[in-house]
Amino acid sequence: MQELLVGEIIRKRRIELGLTQEELCEGICDPVTISRIENVKQPPSRSTADALLQRLDVSDSRYYFTFCGGIYCESEEDVERAGQIQRLQESVERFCETDAEVTVSGRAELLKTLAELELLACWGDHMEKQRVLMTKVRVLEKLNGAVTERIQLLEEAILLTVPRFQERNLSAGVYGYAEMDMIRRLGIAYSETGQTKRAVQLLSQLYDHVSARAGNITRPGRVLSPIAYSYGMALMRDKKPQQALEIAECGVQNCIFGYDGELVNLLELEAQCLMSLGRTDQGKEKALEASTLRVLTEKFSGQSVQDGQKDMNKSILYELLCGGNKNMHLGAVIKHVRERRGFSQKQLCQGLCTAATLSRFESGEQSPSWDCVHSMLERLGMARTQYTAILTADEIHLDKMRKEIAKLSVILESEKTEHKGDVLNKLLNMMDDMESRIKKTDAISRQFIMRHRALAAYETHTCDLNERLDRLTAALHLTLPDLSFEDMNQMLYSEEEFSLLINIASTYHKLGQVRQSFYIYEQLYRVFKRNYYHHDLMILFAQSYAIALAGERAYEDVIRVAEDGVAIAIEKKQYEILPILLHAQAECFYLMGKVEKCREYYAYIAPLYRLFGDYRNLEILSIDAEERFFMKF
Repeated sequence: MQELLVGEIIRKRRIELGLTQEELCEGICDPVTISRIENVKQPPSRSTADALLQRLDVSDSRYYFTFCGGIYCESEEDVERAGQIQRLQESVERFCETDAEVTVSGRAELLKTLAELELLACWGDHMEKQRVLMTKVRVLEKLNGAVTERIQLLEEAILLTVPRFQERNLSAGVYGYAEMDMIRRLGIAYSETGQTKRAVQLLSQLYDHVSARAGNITRPGRVLSPIAYSYGMALMRDKKPQQALEIAECGVQNCIFGYDGELVNLLELEAQCLMSLGRTDQGKEKALEASTLRVLTEKFSGQSVQDGQKDMNKSILYELLCGGNKNMHLGAVIKHVRERRGFSQKQLCQGLCTAATLSRFESGEQSPSWDCVHSMLERLGMARTQYTAILTADEIHLDKMRKEIAKLSVILESEKTEHKGDVLNKLLNMMDDMESRIKKTDAISRQFIMRHRALAAYETHTCDLNERLDRLTAALHLTLPDLSFEDMNQMLYSEEEFSLLINIASTYHKLGQVRQSFYIYEQLYRVFKRNYYHHDLMILFAQSYAIALAGERAYEDVIRVAEDGVAIAIEKKQYEILPILLHAQAECFYLMGKVEKCREYYAYIAPLYRLFGDYRNLEILSIDAEERFFMKF
C-alpha cells in the first residue's frame, strides 16, 4: 500500500479530477499555500485539510486525520480546544436531528451549549468561524428562529470560502459537502421568505453542479437527494409542479440505487406534485409509499442498538481524534482498535499475512498491500467511511473492476434478466481481465474471482451444487486455510469471507444438508451479533438465514432473525430489502395463527414492493391477501 501525507493526497486527487490549484483552494487558502502543502513543505491546519479534502471527495468522515498524518502540529491546548468544540457541535447536531418538540429546558440547554461554543471558537480561523456560524443556523432552524437572521448567517458563512458565489454560476466552482449544504439551506431560506425566483435560481445551479459531478462523488445519492428535495420544494412554491416532479423522480432513483436518506421526503414531494397535476391515483400511491416508510421507521427505530452500544469502533476512533493522536500512522491505529476490541494479532492476520508482518506494520516498519490492509480493517468491523487511503493507479483500476463484477453478478442472478448470455460474457471477460492483472500471490483478489466464477457457473448451469460448494470452499480456504466450522464463531472475517460463508451455508441448504447449513448460519449469527451487528452485510445475512429458516418451518426463529435485518435496514436507510424481510415475518405470523399481525404486515409490504418494482412478489402477496383477508392491492 502507498502511504502518503495529506499534501500528497491532495495533489494526487486534484490532478486526477483535472482541477487547478486555484480552482481547488479558492476561499480556503492562497495558491502559494496550497503549492507548499502539495509539495509537503508546509503541513495544513486541520480545518484547511478538512475543506480541501471535502472538495476532492477523498473522505466522508472526520476520522481521516487519524490515518493520513502530515497535519499541522497544534499545541496540546489547541487540540483540546478543537476536541471541546467538536463535542459541543455534535451535541447540538444530535439535538437538532431529533423530531421531538423543544421544551423550555431543552431550549435553555441548547442556547447554553451554543454560548460555550462561541466562547471557545477562534474567530480568526475563517474555517472554524464558518462551522460555528452553521451551528448557529441549525439552532435557529430547530427553534424556528427568524428566517432573515438565518439568511444573514448563511450568506456570511458561504462567503468565507466561496467569496464570489453571488457573482457567478455555481457550476463553475468546486465545493465540499459542507459548502453545498450551506448553499442548499440558503436556497430553502430564500424560498421561505417568498424570494422564490432567487431560491429556484440558486438551487437549480447547485443541482446542475452536483449532477455534473456525480461521477466523482463516492455516494452521489447522499449529496443529490437532499438538494433534489430542496430544489423540488422551491419549484412547487414557484408553481412549477411538472418540473418539481421530474426533479423528485430523479432524486428517488438516486435514493433507491444509492443512498436512501431523503427517500420519504422525496416520495411525499412526488405525491404533492402528482396531486397538483391532477394525477390523483398516482399521487395517492406515492403518499402511501411514503407513509408506510414513515410508520416502519417509527416502529423499528432504535431497535438495532446492540448491548447498549451502537458503534464501538466510532467511539474508539473518537478517542483517538480527541486524544492528541491525530498523527498516528495506519498501523498504529489498527493496533489500537485491535487491542481495544480484545483481538490478538493471530486472529486478525490469519490468511492475510504473518503475525511478524502485522507486528512490523503496527510498529510502522512495513506497509503491506492495500488489499491486505483493507481486509484487516473489515475484520475489525470498520466501515469505509471511517478511514481513507490513497491507492496506486493499479489498485484504483482493480477496485473499479471489483465493483463492476459484483454488479454484473447481481444482474446475472436476477430472475428479471432477459439477456443473461450478454451479461455472462461481459462478466467472464472482466474476470479474465482482472485475473491477468493480479499477482499469483494476491490471495484476496483470487478469492474474489473464484467466488464470482462459482456463482456464475451455477447460474448458467455449467456446474452443479456439489461443484459450486467445492469451489466456494476452496476460495474461502485461500485466506482462512485452517477454518473449522466448529469454532468459526471465534474468528474475524472480511466482507468477502462473510459473503463466501453465506454462499456456502445457502448451498448446503439447497443440497438438503440442513443441519450443516443451519450450523454455519447460527455460528455466523453469533459473530454478527457480537462484532458486526451494525454492518451492512447483516441485512443480507438476515435475508438469507430467514429464508432458510422459513423452509424448515422455524417460524419464531424467522421472526427473530428478520427483525434484526429490518432494524439494521431502517438504521442504514437501505429500504429495498424491507419488503422481503417483512413478507417472511408475515407468513410466519399467519402460520402461527397470528392473523391480525399478518394482515398488518401485508399492508406495509404491498406499497414497498410497488415502490421497488418487485411486481412478481407483489402478485404473490396480492393472491394470498385476497384469499386470506379479502384485501386488494
